[in-house]
Amino acid sequence: MLGAFVACNQVTSAIVAQGQGIELGQFSGRVEAELDNSVLVYGAEGNPNFSRVALTVELETHLDDAAFDVFVAEVTRRCPLTQLFVRSGVEVTTDWKNRVLASA
Repeated sequence: MLGAFVACNQVTSAIVAQGQGIELGQFSGRVEAELDNSVLVYGAEGNPNFSRVALTVELETHLDDAAFDVFVAEVTRRCPLTQLFVRSGVEVTTDWKNRVLASA
């Protein structure tokens, strides 16, 4: 599921970039999560959902930082798994880093 979270943001990034005419380069993503294993493993009462997920992304673009922030906001708005986590009450944090797109 957590790998799918990174992949979903990568696919959504590509879709948003295509629609906006933005060229993307290398995408690197990592996710960390907190989960109360006592519910899952031992059947304790409580919430079996993740309490927190943190996504870190490095993405190569030609965008300046202001345009990159707008791009990331649109990816966040449109990514189904990001919205699934947010709307289910999970604390979601993201840290996107804009890296210079290497010339071809």
